[in-house]
Amino acid sequence: MTIANEASRDKSRSPMQWDSSKNAGFTPGKPWLRINDNYKEINVEKEFLETDSLLNAYMKLIKLRKTENALSYGRYVNLNFLGGLLQFTRRYLENDIVVYISFDIQVEIMLPSQSYQVLYGKAEKNLNKNETLILKMRKNVSEAY
Repeated sequence: MTIANEASRDKSRSPMQWDSSKNAGFTPGKPWLRINDNYKEINVEKEFLETDSLLNAYMKLIKLRKTENALSYGRYVNLNFLGGLLQFTRRYLENDIVVYISFDIQVEIMLPSQSYQVLYGKAEKNLNKNETLILKMRKNVSEAY
């Protein structure tokens, strides 16, 4: 057991908390590892139902990455980190996606002067800590032809 405990990651894990049922929905039998006591309050089922949960944020971002080629295949046109704000643009063919991520208590951003579509977040002058804004730049109609 000593060797197993040294080589195993079990001591730093607990079973996935799927729902608030017995054993957190992980198994109908006896789990190998102890279920965390908070499984009735913190579980996947509950996170799924909360629109602003971390689970739903990840699901939205994954879907966005799958639907916007610039986020998967685009090259970085610029990448800046200044004053707690990470800002970058990804370009694929003629499509630009601009991403702002705030790591500070509150940062002021300069929204683009050209028209854009908000893909994620809120297009406001200030971003609070851990807020993200993702914009899809709209082409100038006269440039499209």
